[in-house]
Amino acid sequence: MPRMNILNKSEQEMFDAPPVFSSAERKRFCNFQNSLKEKTETLRKPSTKIGFLLSCGYFKATKRFFKPEDYHQNDIAYVARILNLLPDQFAPEQYVQSTRHWHQDIILEFYGYRRFDQQSLDAISEEIISMMR
Repeated sequence: MPRMNILNKSEQEMFDAPPVFSSAERKRFCNFQNSLKEKTETLRKPSTKIGFLLSCGYFKATKRFFKPEDYHQNDIAYVARILNLLPDQFAPEQYVQSTRHWHQDIILEFYGYRRFDQQSLDAISEEIISMMR
């Protein structure tokens, strides 16, 4: 049996991309608490500093993480300005997956979330089974 398509191709691409912020939304979602800004001071590379804060802002807005090559230039420039860096100091290829994964754990904990894992799947499966009865 074929899988059901919920989103068409363009809707799927839009879903997989970071949100496009208006100026007001950018200020709202990229207004970081001091503890997050202090965390960036411990990071060495400009790309990881900008990437970390942008991941925080995008997660705050959508509760999801995105690939750094998909980050929007206006958002990069805004966060770079917050960090007193230049936007061209952000290179997506320098914000490597292992670092992103570590940052995601920090962000999840900061916002009070946890990764969807086997324990989460078991809990949801149990709930679905009880609802089906």
